[in-house]
Amino acid sequence: MKKLKSILFSLILLIFISSNVIAAKSPEIQYNGKIVKSDVAPFIRDNRTLVPIRFISETLGYEVSWDNNERLVSVKGKDTQIELKIDSKKAKVKGSDVELDAPALIKDNRTFVPLRFVAENLKAEVKWDKENFKVIINDTTKTSLNLKTDEETYVKEIKNLQNDLTKSIATLKSSFFENAANLSDQDLNAAYEKADSEIRNIVDKIKNTSVPEKFKNSHNYTLKASEKALEILPGLKESIITKNEDSAKKLIVELNDFQVKMQEAKDSFEAALKGEDYKVQKDIQVYNDEIEKKDRTNNLLQDETLKNIFKKF
Repeated sequence: MKKLKSILFSLILLIFISSNVIAAKSPEIQYNGKIVKSDVAPFIRDNRTLVPIRFISETLGYEVSWDNNERLVSVKGKDTQIELKIDSKKAKVKGSDVELDAPALIKDNRTFVPLRFVAENLKAEVKWDKENFKVIINDTTKTSLNLKTDEETYVKEIKNLQNDLTKSIATLKSSFFENAANLSDQDLNAAYEKADSEIRNIVDKIKNTSVPEKFKNSHNYTLKASEKALEILPGLKESIITKNEDSAKKLIVELNDFQVKMQEAKDSFEAALKGEDYKVQKDIQVYNDEIEKKDRTNNLLQDETLKNIFKKF
């Protein structure tokens, strides 16, 4: 009996020690293929990975400042301005409110934010490698691809512009449409004018960007996506503000068509970046969605966006 108790005690002690070793283990940070050392490590809380915003931001070339009175972190650079208030789940990105899936917090005198927020707003590929327990950051604009100076400049600009255009259209659909039924005609017009101005400004930048020979073919795909974004705007006004049901149905297909064209733009750009020929990938989800939307005209009212639009009619 004593021997059994001794074995059980040893097992419990082993489990306790092992658990604490695992809990104490901190994720590594890998930047462009190399492990980099931070003065504070990322950690996991409530199944969310939180990362030190200053270290990652400065690694990617951003400037970070701290307002102790307001308990506010500011991140500036690469056409992006971010403000994070400690213990708040809301941040400001380029002046617009953005929801975090967990609040910014201070640990070991450093500000930590959810990895997801970093990935979506710091113009880089940031992801969590669960198997190897590490945060992976890939700044594709700095990846060694033997690019000339003008090519490096173009890569930075076009990636930002593609992301900005995609985000503007997505915001227009998810935020503006979902709230259409609750807005006055005056508010709808104001929202439309803001979206119209923002999207046209991005499209103008895309059209006026200096394009190196290496990217001329892929840039044509970005131009096509830009043209589709401009085509969406009149349909938006016609369907929402003038309450035209047929235009609303057509708008849903147009929005999906934009998504397809932007995916083509991004795929062709990545191919050009690697020096590869671009081939349209018809099996990716956005293409399947496009076919499905066009094939089910009679069922368009099932779309949640349309349901919210028609509440306004």
